[in-house]
Amino acid sequence: MKAKDRTFFHFMMVQLNRSSHNSSIALLGSIQPKLMDKYIKTIDSDSDDNDGLFHRFIMFSPTKNIQWQKPTKNFDKQTEHKINDLFYQLDTLKVSEIGAKERDSGTPYFEFDTEAQKYWDIWREPWQNTSNDLSIHSIIRGHMKKMTKAIAGIALIIHIAEGQTGAVSSNAITKAIFWAELINDHAKQLFSSVLHKEETTAHLILRKIE
Repeated sequence: MKAKDRTFFHFMMVQLNRSSHNSSIALLGSIQPKLMDKYIKTIDSDSDDNDGLFHRFIMFSPTKNIQWQKPTKNFDKQTEHKINDLFYQLDTLKVSEIGAKERDSGTPYFEFDTEAQKYWDIWREPWQNTSNDLSIHSIIRGHMKKMTKAIAGIALIIHIAEGQTGAVSSNAITKAIFWAELINDHAKQLFSSVLHKEETTAHLILRKIE
């Protein structure tokens, strides 16, 4: 993300927060591998670009050597309608009607139920300890530190998307923890050029020699 893009988003969030106490932005997109690799190398340095913004995005890297196959079935219209209906329900729902609690400031929130809280504590402790382990590359630690809040959010999304109300269930947090492991695996693949810098450099040298 360029400096002017960051300035724009900062300005937009300031404007939104003037009218709302709980603003957020959702982005969906793709990027060319070479551009991603170039950006990752900048945030691995001590430059001003390494401000933690990159780690707030959940990214996936496609597995290498995937062979394209022609679709064998027509697009499932029924599934499409279900997805559209779900997005509409999420957009129009009132959290007070599905069991959200409310802080003194008026901001709604959800809690884990007793069993879900146990699962969360069991997963979070080793995750947090790993994210503080200085023997692990800083780019991975930065990613893991940002993921804790994201996984709680994913659990809530799953909980609501499945039509549940009240405290977030163990079923939702279990699925969210699975997402955490999956996202972490993809992050390691995305950051491979930094994590295996010496190996990558050696491959480049060999390629030039050939």
